[in-house]
Amino acid sequence: MTALLQLLGLLMALAAITTAVVLYIRQYRGKWKLVNVKGDFTGEHHLPDEIPVPATEASRVSGGEYGFDEVVGWMREFLKKRKRHRLRGEFELVLRKYELYRELSEKMGRGLWTDVDALGARLAEVDPLDPSAAIARGRAMREMGNYPVAIRFYQKALELTPFHSAAFPEMAATCRVIGQPGRFQTALEKARQELGETHPLTLEGRVQLGELVRVYADPTDAATVAHIPREQYLFNVQARLDEMTLDPETAIQVGQTMLADDMPELADNVVARCEREFGECAESLLLQGMIEHYRLNNEAAEQHIRSSLDREDCGIVRLELGKVLLERAMREEDAAARLELRDQARQELRLAVDRDPDLVEAIALLVEKGWENGLAGVVKELEPLLAVYSHTWGVWKVLGDAYTAESKYDKAIECYQKGLANEKADVLVTACLSTLEQADRRPEMLKLVRGLENLADRDPQLRWKAAQVLCEHQKLQRARLVLQALVDDEQVAPYLRQRANDVLDHLDDIERQQFKRERIAKRLKKA
Repeated sequence: MTALLQLLGLLMALAAITTAVVLYIRQYRGKWKLVNVKGDFTGEHHLPDEIPVPATEASRVSGGEYGFDEVVGWMREFLKKRKRHRLRGEFELVLRKYELYRELSEKMGRGLWTDVDALGARLAEVDPLDPSAAIARGRAMREMGNYPVAIRFYQKALELTPFHSAAFPEMAATCRVIGQPGRFQTALEKARQELGETHPLTLEGRVQLGELVRVYADPTDAATVAHIPREQYLFNVQARLDEMTLDPETAIQVGQTMLADDMPELADNVVARCEREFGECAESLLLQGMIEHYRLNNEAAEQHIRSSLDREDCGIVRLELGKVLLERAMREEDAAARLELRDQARQELRLAVDRDPDLVEAIALLVEKGWENGLAGVVKELEPLLAVYSHTWGVWKVLGDAYTAESKYDKAIECYQKGLANEKADVLVTACLSTLEQADRRPEMLKLVRGLENLADRDPQLRWKAAQVLCEHQKLQRARLVLQALVDDEQVAPYLRQRANDVLDHLDDIERQQFKRERIAKRLKKA
């Protein structure tokens, strides 16, 4: 009987202990959950994939709704309760990095770039796998003018996290300043292959690369906007515009450039000058319509463009009218009205192509809807235009671009060549050369360049590409002539002229080295 009572007492004691343990777990451990948040956020800061989250917030966090400051606060509270947790070391590392992040942010805000570089080095020591350290040091090097080292740091960040959202634009901006878009293009191509064409980083990368390419072909280099106040930049560009001789057609081109560079106030000045020198003409009205369209004043834009159309019915006016109608359709809430506006826009775009079959933008807008069904849809949309305009080059350019976008380079080159058979337009030659390069058909690049007539009078971007091809194939004398013409042409973008001059200096070094080798070879032969 005594033994039975002892056993009963032992069982009651065990039950009490079990209840206490359960209550402990519910009170302390039950308040927290480890949530797996592996993704871009953890990769870009090299954070643990699992983070401690209050149980009441777990569903929100698992859906990706949380901030870095919240994560740090939760880790601090969690470590106070769980002093022996298996992830304690990783959480403590995050807390140490957080303090360095705060210091970096404060130093960047004050422009203390030497301190930023030092803090980035400390962060790299604390966590060598955190790409934030390389990005901080790259930004410091860029601000201090050490662009090659800045690029190396950005490349380091992209090695640690291949598609880091901060490293992409930082590297692009640096490449733009020093004139080396190729390095960023390599990173972009990797993103396109692994993330896909519609991933936000790929889209951002394509925009950045477009900026790189546009800057070198544009005499009003927008890269300097990042380095001087906007007012000073506008003053400098206006001074350059005042030196130019403008006719009405040139005024349209210059005004479009100003709008592309986000300088509508200078485009207004071009309109005023055009009206002052030539009176209110079709070109000034068209440019005024473009400016209003840029500012999303679609009714005023349409009014100006239609007034221009009354004076001169040409392709570019019909194109701009079509673009405004498409913009209005996008903003129209009524389905029937929206459909009618789109039909009107397509009619204007088709009329634009009738008046100028090589108006590539109009053709591209006409077939844009075809992309809903992929490449096959675009090809089908282009068939009626090919039947009518196969003797021109514009339709072949759009079709070639569509194949290039899908990496079908051989088909793209075939299209470009058909267009070139009709006319060796600069934009078409440049596109063909770029696609031949992507397809690694380099001998054909040289053949195409050799066949170009009056190369010195062609588009600067085409001349630069031709010089690269000639250098690659050791046709250095002709490359020199092309590069020297770029350097001497004051209408070419300053950065492009400087790059051409740098290549000329490099060719001089090569010739000096070759001369030394030949002289040594002669001496050895005599000996």
